[in-house]
Amino acid sequence: MEESGQTVRLNRILDLQSDHWIGRAPSGGLEDFHALRIIYSATSLAPSEPVVLDVGGTTERARWVPLWHWRRLSWGAATRACLEHHIHDVPAD
Repeated sequence: MEESGQTVRLNRILDLQSDHWIGRAPSGGLEDFHALRIIYSATSLAPSEPVVLDVGGTTERARWVPLWHWRRLSWGAATRACLEHHIHDVPAD
């Protein structure tokens, strides 16, 4: 099960990302933050309405997006670059 409540079959690892920065957290506190991301290609076995498990977090706006529509949405720079690099690996159906 992935972070928005979908049951998926993992296909393969697409990307590994690491970012490190020191700065202010949204709460205002000083934070030494290291983000490690493992990005997979996956197939949803039974697509359903995404569930928000992390209220106020990264899945708060989880939703299904038609493949043709993804470029019109607002993405962070790293996510947009990853999508542009790997979108050709996504099945069209």
